[in-house]
Amino acid sequence: MINWANIPLKLLAYKDPVEYRANITANFIIYLSLIGLALFTAGHLYSGNTALFYGCSLLLSILSISMAIFNKQKSLLIILFTLFMGSGLLFIIYINKGQNYSATWSFLYIYICMIVYGHKNGLIFTGIYLLILLPMLFTWVGHNLGILEFIRFTFIALTSLFFSYLSEWSISATLNKLADTQKKLEIISQTDGLTGLYNRRQFDSVFTKEINTAKRNKNILAFVILDIDYFKHYNDAYGHQEGDFALIKVAQQLQEGMQRSNDAVFRLGGEEFALLFQVKKERDAVTVTENIIKIIEQLQIPHRDSQVSAYLTISAGLFTIKPQQIISEQYAYKACDELLYQAKKSGRNQVIHCI
Repeated sequence: MINWANIPLKLLAYKDPVEYRANITANFIIYLSLIGLALFTAGHLYSGNTALFYGCSLLLSILSISMAIFNKQKSLLIILFTLFMGSGLLFIIYINKGQNYSATWSFLYIYICMIVYGHKNGLIFTGIYLLILLPMLFTWVGHNLGILEFIRFTFIALTSLFFSYLSEWSISATLNKLADTQKKLEIISQTDGLTGLYNRRQFDSVFTKEINTAKRNKNILAFVILDIDYFKHYNDAYGHQEGDFALIKVAQQLQEGMQRSNDAVFRLGGEEFALLFQVKKERDAVTVTENIIKIIEQLQIPHRDSQVSAYLTISAGLFTIKPQQIISEQYAYKACDELLYQAKKSGRNQVIHCI
């Protein structure tokens, strides 16, 4: 109970804001129902109404036991509470034969069902409730109810149902649209606009997590920084539009070469990319990186101003982190960047790995 009450109301931080809103409402209903029943029980005890006292006591006991049994099955508990609430309302209306404004509580019940179950399922629940209630009220027309009173109640009930449905549909649609917009903004903030790869910001966010994940899996984490050789000369010779096209082609090949669930490809900026992937042996990381270097050259993107090939090539620094090592992301990045520098200094179009 306490955990439910402490849930913060942050709709857009929840994966399904519509469901979260329904849960918040359900929490309120559950506690309100228990408090209300406790007050009713005490009131009937004080007034000496034995029948209603025992009835309320029984219902309070059933709801309390249900909370204890179905504490981890909240959706089932909510269904039980709303069914008890609807049944309780119908019972009270039946006992009062539609008098003493008992039926007017149905308007609140309609709205509650719409919020808790959503506009589609809420329409079903409230529809069934009204199909039971209205015929029951009609049987008292001419005795305890006037025909105009019945017509007035029916009109207000159906109007409440319509506007509750419309309101819940509008709110649900708005929340879903806001959630979709947030997801799109998150994707934009995490990805590079040109290549569609993860950006430097996302790399900084996940690097430490990837190190820890590899340790838990008892794997070696391979960290590779790649740089397109003589890319400034390429832009000068072919223009920035062709340079962007070359970056996109390289990014596509990197993505195709990194298809496992724990593989990640990033564009760190400019013509510099990074790879994170797990292997069992260091030699496997070297092989993967060497294959990527070969594949990039095999794209045969012409580069007349390159000093190492007639085609576009890349150089790479490979740094591996073993499960037993304790290495910070800052140290790993600096070490890998130094290995990339050595690859460029040693002739480019190659990978340098320090074992």
